[in-house]
This record gives sequence, structure tokens and C-alpha cells, in this order.
Amino acid sequence: MRLLTLTTSKMPKETEQQYIAWLLYCEAGSIPKLKKVWEQVRLHDGGMTGIWGQKIQGSGPLPIERTLERWSSKYRWVERQELKLKEEMEEVNKTLSKIIQKKKYEIIVLFGDALEKYGRQLRDPNRIVTVQELRILWEMMRIELGEPVGNYQGNPNVMMEVEQASPVINDELDEVIEEAAVAFYRRRRVRRV
Repeated sequence: MRLLTLTTSKMPKETEQQYIAWLLYCEAGSIPKLKKVWEQVRLHDGGMTGIWGQKIQGSGPLPIERTLERWSSKYRWVERQELKLKEEMEEVNKTLSKIIQKKKYEIIVLFGDALEKYGRQLRDPNRIVTVQELRILWEMMRIELGEPVGNYQGNPNVMMEVEQASPVINDELDEVIEEAAVAFYRRRRVRRV
């Protein structure tokens, strides 16, 4: 007997009742549970709303367990269920990926806005954007992009310390930066006068 190609949609020569049984099998997880759910829906005699109630009511009586086992074998329910789960996981991953991309984009836009505000603030002292706010947004953007932040590299969730220069060198660097900033603002004031 040649095996049918697996698909999560209705397979060739599979009746509507067989397909509904397989869908219910995917939800229930086993043939005994499938029978139990099928009977519960049938007992409600149309009182149950939703997809399952409509499909089962229109598909006729519950087949016997041996028939369900034959269908399970012929239409490879277990393998199809795994394929269905795989397809659903791929869809969830796609959705999650889109959410992550959107989040990254929004953080980058916020960072850009903060930079723009900070630039305007340098020209107009009435606007307030703190360096701390700017740094937090910068770190958020770097983390979302998977880039290193601070003194660690790689995955931001796993901090791996990088060898740091001695504090003396950092203090010297801070002093050089401070002197450069002071000189810059002095030159700027002179030009305005």
C-alpha cells in the first residue's frame, strides 16, 4: 500500500467525517478522548455552538473505535498531528518575529526622537532631555539589536566581563573629555559675542 502524502488539510479520498475526526484527534490527543468529546458534543444535540458543534452534528454518528483506529492508520493521524503542530509552531515563530521586529523599530524611533530632542535642547535650553534618558534609550536599542552594551559583549542576557583598562586611564580619559568639552563651549561663547 502506497503511503499518502502528509498534509494538514483534507487528504485525497478522506471523507468529511474522517477529516473532522482527525481534527478532533489533534485537539483531544488520543482516540479514547476523541470518542469522549465526540459523544459529549453529540449529546448536546445542536445546543453546543461553535465550529465543533456544527461539524460533529453534521457528520453523523460516532464511528466505532476499530474504525477510528483504521482511519488513524490509513490517514497517518499521529504524523499529521506532528506536522500540524510543526506548522502551528512556525506560525507562532513568525508572529513572534514580527512582534520583535516591531519592538526594535519602535525603540529605534524613540532613540532617534530623543537624539533629535537632545540636539534641539543644545540650541534651546527650555527643552529638557536628560543624558540618562538618552543612555537608557541607547541601551534599549543596542539590546534589541543584539549588540553589546557597557562592558560586556554578545548576548546581553549573559554578561561576560571584558578586561577593563585601569581606573587611572579612565580618569585621565574623563579629564581629557571634560577639557575638550570646556574648550568647545568657550569657543562657542566667543563666536556668539
